[in-house]
Amino acid sequence: MRALVCGAYTDNPADLRLEDISLPPLAPDDVRVAVRAASVNFPDLPMAQGKYQHRPELPFVVGGELAGEAIAVGSGVAAFKRGDRVLSAGLSGAIATEAQRPAGSFRHIPENIEFAHAACYSVAYLTAYVGLVRERKAIGKIVIEP
Repeated sequence: MRALVCGAYTDNPADLRLEDISLPPLAPDDVRVAVRAASVNFPDLPMAQGKYQHRPELPFVVGGELAGEAIAVGSGVAAFKRGDRVLSAGLSGAIATEAQRPAGSFRHIPENIEFAHAACYSVAYLTAYVGLVRERKAIGKIVIEP
């Protein structure tokens, strides 16, 4: 599978490399997905720079949020099956053709939601919502002109 890999901490995003990698064997509580969309969020760059509070072990696959279709489920997973449309948020592993995470990090995607929208629901959407709706109350009226 192909993935965007951070092999060494860097201040230059151009140093990230698209590489062929393998996922570990499926654990009993894991779900493996064919990634259809992934979002880019604030932590992605500082993690690649080694400046974020969470430092994945090098090398690591960049990106936290993803949406896709389940292609394999571990023997202990009852909530998901092959073919399910799912989204997940984590700290790494999303910008790849496939990703694998514990089943507890996944949620079902309704049929009327596109993968691109679902991929930014957990982190990007919530960050924007808090900034535009909740924090607006604390700082006064914000005017956004078209």
